[in-house]
Amino acid sequence: MAALLRSVECVRSFGYSPVSFLSCLRSSVGRLPRRCAARCLTTLVSSRLFATESVQKQVQFSQPRFTRDVDGGGGGAVKKLDRALYRLDVEVRKTGRISLRDVQEIFSEIKGAGAASVTQSLLAIRCCGSLLPEELPKNRIALVTDIWNTLRSLDVRLDVSHYNALLKVYLENEHEFSPTDFLSEMESNKVEPNRVTYQRLIGRFCQQGDIAGASKILDYMKAKDLPINENVFNFLIQGHSRSGDMVSAKCILDVMRTAKLEPSADTYTYLMRSYAETGDIDGIRQAIREAESGEVFLLDRDYMEVLLALAASGRSEFVDEILEIGRASCRERV
Repeated sequence: MAALLRSVECVRSFGYSPVSFLSCLRSSVGRLPRRCAARCLTTLVSSRLFATESVQKQVQFSQPRFTRDVDGGGGGAVKKLDRALYRLDVEVRKTGRISLRDVQEIFSEIKGAGAASVTQSLLAIRCCGSLLPEELPKNRIALVTDIWNTLRSLDVRLDVSHYNALLKVYLENEHEFSPTDFLSEMESNKVEPNRVTYQRLIGRFCQQGDIAGASKILDYMKAKDLPINENVFNFLIQGHSRSGDMVSAKCILDVMRTAKLEPSADTYTYLMRSYAETGDIDGIRQAIREAESGEVFLLDRDYMEVLLALAASGRSEFVDEILEIGRASCRERV
């Protein structure tokens, strides 16, 4: 797979987009509505295809569940590490977040024990994503890089779940990395990628607006008969948007319905964030109306995502309006 992606990068260097992503999706899930398909394909012929984003929703907004480790040894250092992980579990259940000091304590316990079980090491990696909301992305990445290198130096067995957790942390922090190099490292360490790995690599290509790379992975998943779930479609919405093709981004909702997947609150949030990044307030309003008409209920956190995207794109003049819509929606639910 890594070799295939290298060929895509080579072709892309000559300005050629080798595969129609939307065409690939259509062959996987059935035919698009004719009018929507025509609009999408016309746009795709004249511009770069599309991509998507990473997720910050778990599968995107749920938090990892911490449990007591049962596969560690019986030494005092290991028991101390288990107690620290248990305290983290309680903190996550109570507040949905942890502090940098908590993670650093866990990391110190791992280094002090000179070992970590598969579960302990996996939880340490997962702590470096959205569970640390008060830390800058670059600081989270520095921390997870340090943890990863330490685990390798301790000869901890790192399996596909560890690589997938690292991918998720990269996506949550929008970290710049090469999906091709990531796959190559997995192959060199004899770790076989799975469905989740490929889905998250699509997310990275989509963050970059790299349609060709995302398309190649989708082709590979199709050949392996791996399912395309809601997360991938959500990624594709942002990918289309970041490649400058909001028409195709909107059409992803029709593709989902064709695949018998109803757009969720997460899907509409991705769509609204995409409109927010381009400053299209009318698009945001329309997406909210569509969600309401489809009885899809948007939560406060969904509106907050839109507000953050508006602020990041310098569109603060629309913030008050979205705040008022969010308040009104909250009052209606009460």
